[in-house]
Amino acid sequence: MDKLYVLIAGTGVTSRANLEALVEDYFYAKNKEAVLLLAFDKTPSQGQIFAAQYAKDKGKDVVIFCQEGANLTSFPTASFTNSKSPTLDALKNYPEATVMLLWDDSDANCLSALEFCKENDIKAFNLCEGLTVVSVSVAKEEPIEEPEAPSKPVQLEVAFEGLPEAVKAKIEDVVVAAARAAVQDALKKL
Repeated sequence: MDKLYVLIAGTGVTSRANLEALVEDYFYAKNKEAVLLLAFDKTPSQGQIFAAQYAKDKGKDVVIFCQEGANLTSFPTASFTNSKSPTLDALKNYPEATVMLLWDDSDANCLSALEFCKENDIKAFNLCEGLTVVSVSVAKEEPIEEPEAPSKPVQLEVAFEGLPEAVKAKIEDVVVAAARAAVQDALKKL
């Protein structure tokens, strides 16, 4: 039976139940013997520990790429490879591996893995968002030009001149309600 290699890297946060469900579905959908590859510098992420525990519970092999002196106490029975660039070395040594990232756009390992994947036409999947394909651009974006400030500042007092107090109060109520709704909508998205 062919082996299926799955690389998990990154420090993004997801629940144990989510990670196990996604990994299990992937392992069994492919109907191959699975080997879990983990790559981190010095300390594994919580999601990587969950994945390793799950793999061990299911009798899967675990291969770890990490820097010398890394904290390996969570992995008593895995195979280890010391590396200065664990994520890139894992990708280079297992080019056939499916790449699953615990996506965090501030994690250098996620960004370097995604860059490698894009350069080599490999899909990288986001374990934090249901194995969606990671589509964040790692290229430096062009700076956005700021619009020029108006030469004269707009003053609300001028716009309100001549309006009755009741109309001013109504406008203020509408603006406050719109601002409150926008804040509540933004909080829901967090």
